[in-house]
Amino acid sequence: KDGYLVGNDGCKYSCFTRPGTYCANECSRVKGKDGYCYAWMACYCYSMPNWVKTWNRATNRCGR
Repeated sequence: KDGYLVGNDGCKYSCFTRPGTYCANECSRVKGKDGYCYAWMACYCYSMPNWVKTWNRATNRCGR
């Protein structure tokens, strides 16, 4: 599946101040095929296994 990686706090992985390879590395860590820093704000990953938690507007709990 594709989507934004989320941490234990339910927030998207921020990449604003990270090196250019940060998101690709984080995505491969969870067995994703590739990833990038979307609009310099959050890591978006491709071809991840279904067990990986991704951000969803309906179930968003970041900051709550």
